[in-house]
Amino acid sequence: MGGKFYTEDNQRTVKVNDSLTPDSQRFKMYEGYVGIGDSTNVFVEAGYRYRVNDSLRENRITKVNTSNTYFLKSQFIKNDKSNLSLFLNYRTLSYTDNQESENSLNSRFLYDQRFAKDIIRWNTVFETNSGTQPQQEFTFVAVDDDHRPTPVICDKMIYGFDK
Repeated sequence: MGGKFYTEDNQRTVKVNDSLTPDSQRFKMYEGYVGIGDSTNVFVEAGYRYRVNDSLRENRITKVNTSNTYFLKSQFIKNDKSNLSLFLNYRTLSYTDNQESENSLNSRFLYDQRFAKDIIRWNTVFETNSGTQPQQEFTFVAVDDDHRPTPVICDKMIYGFDK
């Protein structure tokens, strides 16, 4: 059984006009959990997290959302030849403005088995993801007919390539 408290307060100020920069933010998170077993071997842990996120609004750091998260971490089998684990995470994200709340369920089931003196390894993973995932951005390099890379503008910088 245990508890944790996390906090972060990043306020960056532009000295010329005494305003906060757009990357200023703050959060507080409280966590409580109970478990049985040894976290380096076979165990089950269940817990709850409450988090408050503050962001920059009208040059002030104000609360923008809260989240309630319930989680389960487990390692049912762990030995020289086998490994079986399960992770579940359910979160409700509530905004302070009129945005609709978001619910997400993420899980991961992992089974790993080794056979024939570790020559053969069978690994099975099943994952579910719902809700908002981090946005990923990709940059592609254009290639002309004779396969020479052409200059590409990326994040306001020009990357040039020679033959």
